[in-house]
Amino acid sequence: MKSLLLIGGLFIAIYGQGQTTLAPYKVTVFRDAAQVGWKGIVRFNNRFAEVPLPVAIDARGLDLIPGTEDVRVASYRLRQDTVLEKGLVRNWEDILKANISKPVSILYVLGAEYDEVSGTVRLVNAEDKLLLLHGDDDLEYFIPLGQIKQVIVETISDYRIDRKVVQDVLAIEINQDLAFVPLEMFTVRQGLSWSPQCRIRILGSDKARLQLMAIIRNEAGDLIDVETDLSPSSLLGEGQIEAELLSVGKMSLKQGDQIVLNVREAELQYTGLHRCAIPWDVRQTDGEPHSFSVDNTIKFKPPNPDNFPCQEYAVIDENNRSIANLGRTVTSADGTVSINLGTEKPMRVTLVETVTKRGKKTETIDGTEYRRISVEGKVACYNVGQKFIRLDLDRAIFGEVTDAPRAKTRRLGDSAYAQQLRWKLSLDKGQKKEFTYQYDALIPNPEP
Repeated sequence: MKSLLLIGGLFIAIYGQGQTTLAPYKVTVFRDAAQVGWKGIVRFNNRFAEVPLPVAIDARGLDLIPGTEDVRVASYRLRQDTVLEKGLVRNWEDILKANISKPVSILYVLGAEYDEVSGTVRLVNAEDKLLLLHGDDDLEYFIPLGQIKQVIVETISDYRIDRKVVQDVLAIEINQDLAFVPLEMFTVRQGLSWSPQCRIRILGSDKARLQLMAIIRNEAGDLIDVETDLSPSSLLGEGQIEAELLSVGKMSLKQGDQIVLNVREAELQYTGLHRCAIPWDVRQTDGEPHSFSVDNTIKFKPPNPDNFPCQEYAVIDENNRSIANLGRTVTSADGTVSINLGTEKPMRVTLVETVTKRGKKTETIDGTEYRRISVEGKVACYNVGQKFIRLDLDRAIFGEVTDAPRAKTRRLGDSAYAQQLRWKLSLDKGQKKEFTYQYDALIPNPEP
């Protein structure tokens, strides 16, 4: 019977010891590492057991907990054994090694042509990648393994081969002579961690959706249907804090992969605030128009902020466009978060100020000589966008307000000469509003 073996890919070898082992059932993923829980029923002989492990385990952070009353672990150690494993053939070299002394036919490349030879496999040199074939014509053929394109085994072929592998083994000693003991093992696995991703989706003028997502990265080995929790704290770093765990259910994740989990969504009520702050500058009193930008800010209180470590928010507008990645700033003791969405471009603010009188006398304040001037100002606000806007408009001056019928005036800081005008406006789309005011200002003498 002939067996035609055409290798188009790699066969996966599955190792099975047929011994007692432990399997992962739970993992708690921290920000920098993970704690993996294993369990199984371990067979002991004269208080000793050897448990083959599917992955390499670091003894640091390892904890063994027997599930039988009064049983405790007297000692344990980790070692590595070299064992033979029966694995499926993966390439031409494996096939030829598995069929030593059997008659075969080899199709191989010779220069620019193909050639075929039949004979018996005598030797496979893994180091030089050569096949020694005793041909049916009593000649010896040395064929490079890389030139072989097809192998036909003339008898029943062996599809498996012995392969040396390193096996991690956990040797355990307990204090009692029992045959079977339920056992839990907890290990620390680096390479398995997570990071938060927080999104704010703007839904309207006062509503948004807060999306809390977790990006889990796995460089520590395959996870198959394992119950998973997330911890917002660190496992390896100093100053670890106790925090509420987030359960994400059962998870499967191959080594080298990452997964994004939508952990929580919540409707978010926010307060929108548009603000334009015009600083004091004597050069603005030149009678020319000066333009100023309007900042768009939202304030909200995220649910359970300590349970999910959001330090940055990806803000997405109503048209699913990313506005920015913004840092979190707590603005009050109750955990209110303030986020600046940037400049509100459809909102235009223009200032025109004209000097109507210049004083002849000078005043000295804190060692600096000033001259008093009288100023008439006009500020215009124009909403060229398509939505209703509420605007807080502030104008700082260094002097004394003499007339501002529609503004509120307050002192800035401890100085008797620093004041602020504030207008609270409501502007519908396409609406424009103008305000006039007067003040006496103090400017350096001579003027800059």
